[in-house]
Amino acid sequence: MATLSINTTFTAAAGQVSSGAYSVALSDDLTVTDPSQASRRVACNNAGGDNIILAASSSKSYIWIKNLGLTAADAASTKYLDVETTGNILVARLAAGEFLFMPAHGTIGIQLQAEDSTDILAEYAIFTAG
Repeated sequence: MATLSINTTFTAAAGQVSSGAYSVALSDDLTVTDPSQASRRVACNNAGGDNIILAASSSKSYIWIKNLGLTAADAASTKYLDVETTGNILVARLAAGEFLFMPAHGTIGIQLQAEDSTDILAEYAIFTAG
């Protein structure tokens, strides 16, 4: 077993999101085990079934996904990356440069899908909950 340490801070100056300043710090240690997948890049097309990054299984996982803001040819891109269940249910839509960290229940697979026919690069890592 290993520990995955998560530390996130959200801050905004007065007037950016509300009339007052805003700051929240969150941290947690998650127990993880094998199998896990280290960070890897994948070129995603607009057919989610071609881009399954986590097949449905009996294990709970933690997933980190980032839209790198690049096409498969390494050109800058502003295209969205859709994160979906393998049942084609939209979970999140990531703009270029945005990321997502979430738990995934073992019985639900996760796939990635480009906004249109332009393949875009995503990076992801998967950690099996311990």
